[in-house]
Amino acid sequence: MQSVWRIAGGFNSGIRGACFYQIADVEQALDSRPLTLAFSGGMIPESNRREDNSRLAARRILDALRSAKLLPVWNGDLSARIELPMEQWRKRTPLA
Repeated sequence: MQSVWRIAGGFNSGIRGACFYQIADVEQALDSRPLTLAFSGGMIPESNRREDNSRLAARRILDALRSAKLLPVWNGDLSARIELPMEQWRKRTPLA
């Protein structure tokens, strides 16, 4: 991820981090629990800027989710995932 960030222009690219989830997160959400989203702003090589960058990435993710009318929950701890309550999941049924 760091190499893609550098190719895009590094800090000047405006990219501040990444957000992702894994299949286990989806399985948890399908079990009526929140979808948990991991994020990182740690691609910046300077360690003294990583924490601020990670907070900025988290704020951007939260803003994007809220603008989509979703209700994310995050306690501000950089080691905690963002939780996204998924009250209605639409599961596809197997085709007969």
